[in-house]
Amino acid sequence: MKDQLGTACSGLCILHCLATPTLVAVGGLGAVGGLLASKSFHLAMLAPVLLFAAISFPSAYRQHRNPGPGLLALAGVGLLIGAHFLPHDTEALITSSGGLAVIGAHLWNLNSHRRIAR
Repeated sequence: MKDQLGTACSGLCILHCLATPTLVAVGGLGAVGGLLASKSFHLAMLAPVLLFAAISFPSAYRQHRNPGPGLLALAGVGLLIGAHFLPHDTEALITSSGGLAVIGAHLWNLNSHRRIAR
């Protein structure tokens, strides 16, 4: 369940990063667009991603002993955090890459759990 929620949160981040600039550019969001593009909103979206990563990967490693998912998640989280310090024009690309890495890590984690259960 933790991995599914983590995947969903990371997916919402990617959707936000890809859709918001387009909607803001065409004027489809008005004042809401300013909120969605703000740093505080980005940090608020990052919080559950970090929470589910912190909860999911250490406990999963203790069960399946595969360091790969945790290392991929760490790289993805590093990209997500690092994107906040980059110019805005590169932020969406780095954030999307980080989100995809975290999603991949959660899916890898799920697969590792399923192998143990068999």
